[in-house]
Amino acid sequence: MSFEVSYIGDYAYRLPEDVLLAEKDADYVRACRALTASASKKTPLKIWVRKHYIYTWLQNFCEQTQLPCHFSEKTARLVLSDTWGVTVPDWVTDEDVVSLKLLDLAVKNEQPCRFAEALLGHFLGSVFRGDRLDRNRIAEVLLALCRQETKELFENYPLLSNCLREQGQVWTLHADQNWEKALIPLLISNPEDLWRDLSLWALLSGYPAKLLEYVVPLQQAIFLRGIPADVLKAIPLEPKGIEEATTQIEMFFKDIGPDVDSSSKFQKAIQCTSGRLIIEFRMVKSLLSAGHFAPTREDIVLVKDKFRQCLGLDAVELTTLDYMVMPERPLLPEKDSLNSPSAWASWAVNAYLPYRNWQTKKGHDDAELEGAVRSFSDWYVENYETIHQNAETSLVHALGAFHDSIQAETLSLVLLADGLPVTFWPMFEEALRKAGFHRHLLEYRFAPLPTDTEFVKPVLVSGDWGTTQKSYEAILQARATNDWPGKKVVYLSSLKMLSDFMAPIEPAVVLLNLLASDEILHGDSETKGETHERELYRLFMRVGEMISVMLERRPEQRESFGLYVLTDHGACYILDSEKRSFESKIVSKLFTDEKRRFAMIGKDLADTVPENLWALGYRFVPPFIKSENVFFIPRGHTTVRAGAGKGYTHGGATPEEVIVPVAFFKATKAAWKAPAARFLDLRIDTRTGKEVFYVQRVIPVRIEMLNPNVEDIRIVRVAIVKPNTELKGLDLPVLTKGQATNVRLDCYFDKSALGQEELVLQFVYEIAGEERVMEMKLAAEFKSAVTGGSSLKDLK
Repeated sequence: MSFEVSYIGDYAYRLPEDVLLAEKDADYVRACRALTASASKKTPLKIWVRKHYIYTWLQNFCEQTQLPCHFSEKTARLVLSDTWGVTVPDWVTDEDVVSLKLLDLAVKNEQPCRFAEALLGHFLGSVFRGDRLDRNRIAEVLLALCRQETKELFENYPLLSNCLREQGQVWTLHADQNWEKALIPLLISNPEDLWRDLSLWALLSGYPAKLLEYVVPLQQAIFLRGIPADVLKAIPLEPKGIEEATTQIEMFFKDIGPDVDSSSKFQKAIQCTSGRLIIEFRMVKSLLSAGHFAPTREDIVLVKDKFRQCLGLDAVELTTLDYMVMPERPLLPEKDSLNSPSAWASWAVNAYLPYRNWQTKKGHDDAELEGAVRSFSDWYVENYETIHQNAETSLVHALGAFHDSIQAETLSLVLLADGLPVTFWPMFEEALRKAGFHRHLLEYRFAPLPTDTEFVKPVLVSGDWGTTQKSYEAILQARATNDWPGKKVVYLSSLKMLSDFMAPIEPAVVLLNLLASDEILHGDSETKGETHERELYRLFMRVGEMISVMLERRPEQRESFGLYVLTDHGACYILDSEKRSFESKIVSKLFTDEKRRFAMIGKDLADTVPENLWALGYRFVPPFIKSENVFFIPRGHTTVRAGAGKGYTHGGATPEEVIVPVAFFKATKAAWKAPAARFLDLRIDTRTGKEVFYVQRVIPVRIEMLNPNVEDIRIVRVAIVKPNTELKGLDLPVLTKGQATNVRLDCYFDKSALGQEELVLQFVYEIAGEERVMEMKLAAEFKSAVTGGSSLKDLK
């Protein structure tokens, strides 16, 4: 049995667990006793000594007692090697270890490694460890080296420069791609310039080649073009690179502007852009508004898809593009074709409301479409009782539909946005998505008449047509007693209360009465130099952020949190050409508030109202409650009161006032299912069992896609991953929830496909605001044939 005694001077800071330290005279006796005891038990012992005379005493003691002991003098390098579990290179001296106090650093290594990666990993992160540079983390390495804090570290620890050079040499040695072998030395020696160059390439890669060559040397441009696109996506943009790229982009758009006189040329310009700069978006928008061509809906969708991830570009800016294109005019419903709530809701949300919003922005009169709106009003009033007796269509039953989920949750927030039309719903959803909330359900329900807070909100909160209670807090408490037993209820009447709110520990239902949305819509934004959209978007962003902060205060409730967004009614914007008014004392008395389009008339006075007033609307008597009043509900967009305000109004029976969104969000993602898909019209070769395709021909590929979700799916883009193929045309309809839809792709297979054995398609689709990817594969054989398919000459 041999024991170890080492003289370490003043180097050591942290001791291994199996080492006994002797540094004072008193420790000499303790060390001698430990050696004697260890010898009798035959267990190894390590003693480190700081004072050289104690080291000499122990040598004499072991000689006199004849203890088998190995004596050595450890250098700072040896102590460092033992402590860190590293191999210390020759260029690290004892003086370096002592002067830089390296033994004071809490460097941890799970397994033995090189000194360079240990020190770099300690200061700059785990990305600097290992023999290979992770290509998916190049951006992380780049930013770490460009930080000011890193520069200060290199000044305080000069050894880091040597470590970085050594690590770069190791990474280069193990790199298997030529572009990596060229990039790593630049990354190590000059990260700032490399960041600038990568930013320039990320921004200018789609533009003509000369733009990049104006800002970097030709040889560097050749190198940059060899870097894969997926590396560029992760690179944040360097300010100087942005500035230099912006100059080139502005000049490019100035040059091409007069020539962009068609959608095809405009779309080519869009393909050039990176989609990462607001200046690009503004240049693109200027092409749309220049008047050289009539933009199409496809043009707008292309721009939105390209710039959807652009930092600093909010939903309002993208929404303004919609006003540049006249939406497809809604098909006017034939008699009895829209005879159900679901049919009317689908027509309104998908066809009518986008067109109506454009109408109001452009002041475009459409008397024929107004006839369809009046048909809706007629249908709604006529079928009012049936609609509201149905728990799946009536807004009154909306909260009841969520009974089970609310009862199961630890924390439920019911966000009641006052007077929010469907038109502005996408902005609200985006704000919530940015705050970290994921939509699990979106449906459309019908608000009671009159579409006004005073009459709808108490009924919506209570779920009871006959409620007479005016206090929302009392209504909420009564509902909780009946529907959510054991739940604490909290009523918040303002955003200020939400910002200060600490959710209770016990299970709770919280109601936020968000009045600000209705106030914004009733206001005249133009006089403030604003738009309703921008004011609402700012409001929605604040709401999302505050809800997120509320959850941060109670992180344990995140998994069991539900957010229910409802509105009591919608709102409409009346064009001057649609206003109908006449002056009379009765009209002035009945219509005192420009925000409300309806009138409440006592039954005893109803017969005294002139017939020419009733001719403009409906004599509506609420069917589910006892009332001493009759309501005048305007038909279509008719108004009665002269001099109506410039903002939005409500109280009528138009689709935008009656049909409202109801949505459910969680802080966790929904388990959406990928669409099921199958190829149609296959021509399988019975000998090979493979589908036969012909190269250098336009071949239609038809696919049936079944959407198994309760949300519609929008296909964003399609790519042919294998073989090399050009898409000559494609039909990408929305995949309606619960239905099968056909998709058509016109494929032109390159002759390089000959010999390939598989067709691989990639679909990028969007559901509930989330983008996902799916692949389809088909065993295939690609042939060359004189006939088969269609010639390019057949394309018009």
